[in-house]
Amino acid sequence: MFPIVAARNGYLIGATDAGKWIDAKHALESIKVGATLPTFDWSGETGKVTITRVENEGEPCPETPFVFTEPERPEHGAIAFAPKWNPLPRKAQTLDLTQDVYVDLVRKFLEERKIRNPVVTITQILRVDLDGDGEDEVLISATHYERESDTNVSGANTYSFVMLRRVVGGKVKTELVAGEFYPKAKKSNAPNEYEVAALLDLNGDGKIDIVVRSTYYEGDEVEIFETGKSGVKKVLSVGCGA
Repeated sequence: MFPIVAARNGYLIGATDAGKWIDAKHALESIKVGATLPTFDWSGETGKVTITRVENEGEPCPETPFVFTEPERPEHGAIAFAPKWNPLPRKAQTLDLTQDVYVDLVRKFLEERKIRNPVVTITQILRVDLDGDGEDEVLISATHYERESDTNVSGANTYSFVMLRRVVGGKVKTELVAGEFYPKAKKSNAPNEYEVAALLDLNGDGKIDIVVRSTYYEGDEVEIFETGKSGVKKVLSVGCGA
């Protein structure tokens, strides 16, 4: 069993065992104090951390197992993971955020979700061959929020999301990976900002899984998605927030 740790905040996301996804509760036995794990983000390996202790419960998130490391909360690296296979079979490339083809794609995507006159603000464009078939996929992150003094208000026609552009069965598909859309202003709601945090083969099947991190002013969440012909599927997630 190979544990998957959110390196920046110490969450135990879960583990993989013989290709199967294991949730955080059942992955605790895979954590070995003193073990050293490489850390990764979407660009590749960023460093190493050593596990110093584990806490199964505690405030503010009693159901979230925490893994403490040295260094603690490293500046670089979203995922700490040490499998027996190569977790980086193919590396992502960044693309120009201002390319018209992607700006127009995001605008149409937002209009389909009832965002009127969308302000297109792309924050990431990553190109990578997710499934190893020799054809690249494109992941796009975009966020636009109207900043106000009240962080519990989502302004009208605002959003944050990660989307996937790929060819399936000879046809180009655009799919939502994760995100939030606000055609109308919404009170008592702390909007999340979404980004691709890492791109790794986390279960040893040779395909690259998508790690998405979402943050809001009092918390965050890390989600892992795998892709197949039927679509994008969330397989593990963990978060903590007040």
